[in-house]
Amino acid sequence: MNILKQNKAVLLLIFVFVMGVFISPGLAHEITPSSLVFDKTVNVNEHPNLKIRVKDNTGCNADITATVSDTSVVEVIPTEQEGVDVEFTVEKIGFGPASTTIRVTFKGKGTNSMGGACTDDAFADVNVEIKPGVLEVSPEVASVFVFTQGSLSIKSKQVNYSISNVGDDEISVLGRNFQKWAQINEAGTLNPLIEFVAPGQTSSTQARVSIVDVALGVGLHKDMATITNGTNGMGNTSIPIFFLIGSANDTLVVVSDSFFSCNRSGKCDPEQPSVAMGNAEDSSKGVTVTSSENWVDLAIADITAGSDSKANIAGQVFMEPQAQTANTIVESGDIVNVNITPNSNSANLPNGKHEAVLTFADTDTNEVLATRTVSFALTDDPFPQFAKDSKIVSPYWQADSATYTFMSVSHPSMSGMNSRIGVSISAVSNSGVSVDAPAEFTISSGESEKIFIVTTNNTVINPTNLPNDQLIVADEDGGHGQVIINPIASNPKERRAGGGEGAGFRDVTMLSLWGAVVILNNSTGFAMEFVGDLKDSRAINTGVFSGLN
Repeated sequence: MNILKQNKAVLLLIFVFVMGVFISPGLAHEITPSSLVFDKTVNVNEHPNLKIRVKDNTGCNADITATVSDTSVVEVIPTEQEGVDVEFTVEKIGFGPASTTIRVTFKGKGTNSMGGACTDDAFADVNVEIKPGVLEVSPEVASVFVFTQGSLSIKSKQVNYSISNVGDDEISVLGRNFQKWAQINEAGTLNPLIEFVAPGQTSSTQARVSIVDVALGVGLHKDMATITNGTNGMGNTSIPIFFLIGSANDTLVVVSDSFFSCNRSGKCDPEQPSVAMGNAEDSSKGVTVTSSENWVDLAIADITAGSDSKANIAGQVFMEPQAQTANTIVESGDIVNVNITPNSNSANLPNGKHEAVLTFADTDTNEVLATRTVSFALTDDPFPQFAKDSKIVSPYWQADSATYTFMSVSHPSMSGMNSRIGVSISAVSNSGVSVDAPAEFTISSGESEKIFIVTTNNTVINPTNLPNDQLIVADEDGGHGQVIINPIASNPKERRAGGGEGAGFRDVTMLSLWGAVVILNNSTGFAMEFVGDLKDSRAINTGVFSGLN
């Protein structure tokens, strides 16, 4: 019996030894975020003192490390070590992706207390969410002001904007605008908008836009205010500002005569031609707008919905065109757009400039409150289907109050050229629309033609002063884009044998072009590049020039 007991004891020791060798020490490693279930993603914003506890129960010595997949977001710091027990503190140090991974690695070494090998590695990943603070501004509407010169007060649909943090971390909020005649401040004060907003809270401070200078000219003035999340930029909000100024005694303020351009494919510059009108009186006013011409349709739209604003504001609504008459009620201090769209009747008009007179009348009394003339340049598509080798392109033109564009076209009288070549030059805006009817002319051997691209308010370069030159006239705001030089001949690469139209090619790419964008205040500028003409400016240095007369 004693021998049996001794044999059983030996077998038990052998079993324990074998099991000690083959038990993987990794099965006994315990890696958990403190007080949290390990397999759950944890939010470092909600647990700013997040700790990861690493514990081993096998009696192995070990090296324990923690690495972070994005070191710009969080870092882990070992704070305690007892044998192979380590505690890491996780600290947020920035904002990056929505989450990052912390990998805790247990690298056993030596043997455990039972003689088992401790060479197995074990690791576990802790997914840590990074949820930053997010700014939310409401309502998402513009700040609108109407004023008549000599008046003692500004009428306005002024708005207080609430500021909220819908994220999980504190944010700093800053307000600013660009023009000196307006300011965005804490509502009810002249204090700059600087605020800190806790997670999930709406600030007791509201933002408000105000006008601080009315010494501006008659017309529609625009600015943009921004309310910015200074912590991480999430939720930055732009607020359009519109300030419409009219002449003294205007009961309805309407912008001055306007110029637009549209091509036959329906594209216009600006994208939606419109005229702004505002109510500077204390009470609302019914207004009926009528067009003198049947080739345009009228519709009423919110000021923030038109192309004038260049803004995307929630709640914008376009009304359907109402033929040659549009009716609306303009609230005190409000501005609305009268959208003007050429209709199918415009197809019967020749290319060129056409005018329509808009009459603004009181809906109740029929009293005429204002009249305005709108001019449209109706053009063909500036990109007719000529082959690439039949046209010339310049990638940039510019015209505004400080600049204009000059070009010269010369006929070099080379062998094979027709003695007379028809040329069509379009100044195309970035929206793909010619800003004016094309400059079309026929150039003869040995001649040069001068072309200017200017704005309507250029008092020097105009048809009166330059009756023999070609002018392309953009509206007073000007613009920039590309120049397209097309042939007038339908088959410019066909060599004419002679006869009434003369012999040779009527090909614009055989002409020689030069041009420059001129800066008015110092008579300097920069040369234009022409791709596809005789000299092909791709091979010519297009540096800065000066001294243009």
